[in-house]
Amino acid sequence: MTTRVSPLTLAAHAAAAIPGLQVEGLCDPQTNDGSMARQGIVDAEGNRWVVCTPLTDIAGVGIEAQATLLHILHKAHSVGRLPFEVPAPVAYSRENAKLHVLIHRYQRGDVMTWEDIEHSPTLAQSLGRAIAALHELPEAVIERTGLPMYSANDCRERHLALLAEGAAAWTIPPNLYDRWETALEDLSLFKFQPTPVHGDMGPDSFMTSHGVVTSMAAFASAHLGDPAEDLAWIVTSEYAAAVEQFTTAYVTGRQDSSDLHLLARAQLISELALVRWLIHGVRTKDMSIIVDAKRMLTDLSDVLGDEPLLASHVDKRADWTRDDWEAEAAPVHVDENEELDPHAPTIVLADLSDQVRQSQDEETASSDSPQDADGGGDNVIRINPSAHD
Repeated sequence: MTTRVSPLTLAAHAAAAIPGLQVEGLCDPQTNDGSMARQGIVDAEGNRWVVCTPLTDIAGVGIEAQATLLHILHKAHSVGRLPFEVPAPVAYSRENAKLHVLIHRYQRGDVMTWEDIEHSPTLAQSLGRAIAALHELPEAVIERTGLPMYSANDCRERHLALLAEGAAAWTIPPNLYDRWETALEDLSLFKFQPTPVHGDMGPDSFMTSHGVVTSMAAFASAHLGDPAEDLAWIVTSEYAAAVEQFTTAYVTGRQDSSDLHLLARAQLISELALVRWLIHGVRTKDMSIIVDAKRMLTDLSDVLGDEPLLASHVDKRADWTRDDWEAEAAPVHVDENEELDPHAPTIVLADLSDQVRQSQDEETASSDSPQDADGGGDNVIRINPSAHD
């Protein structure tokens, strides 16, 4: 189900939900991403508000949990746990089963852009501190809302399911598939402590002022999960200096230093986003998205070649020479002082090469009477390379 709602309808619901509110006009933001519509309004005193409503059943299910989360994050900001504000709801209206309306005050500042990140000397660091602070909150923040909670292995299995669905939809370039499958099979890559995660970050998730993050918004995909999800969008960007500043600030802001493969997972998640885009096109039957996703996957395949996600994923033995294999073979250690048991079984290998060269019939014949061929010793075990039992 998809709900259609006009800006004036949203404004009317805001006036009904907030006692005494007199709407004077509409303003920015005016957005509709297919799952959530947002409409700015101005009241008689010049205050700006934002009215949000889910447009799909899926978005509608989570809006109450999202409202609870925003209240918790607002409180965390008020006590100094977060260095940014969130759009805490001042009203929540549920007129019927299909129309949910959430209203919050307009967050002051400017919507962040990639150009801001590139040119500001302080913004990347502020971003790193802001996201680190979010990830430092206890998991109870998510648990109290009823939003999804995923373990480290849950996250890995979700990626595996995504890759399998993508491969079923289209033949993913073999080098990409091998790279991703090898990474997802490496359990050491997924040793991390789940944290509160925004889940859908991008430049437009933040409001800024004078090179500092002032607000974080759009928590519709929030959950407990892999912190790398919130890093993938920026650590894989082309702005190397900003990435370095961001990473340093983020790592400094985190108390948990045990996650050794955080950035590698962020890279992996960034690449798998192309598979997610492909699947979205397939599910919505949008050929333009499908074509775009296939093109980007092909381009990525050309850029990466056979490079693995981690250097440790290279099977160096594939290029080994005969000398390498012989060097790898462990030498047999013989203890000259060790006494041998005269009654122990003896394995006779002297005629092994002759047995290999014999025909199957001759081998069968020789295996019928192995003791006779060797003189009938009771304490002798012969090796027959053709025997399988």
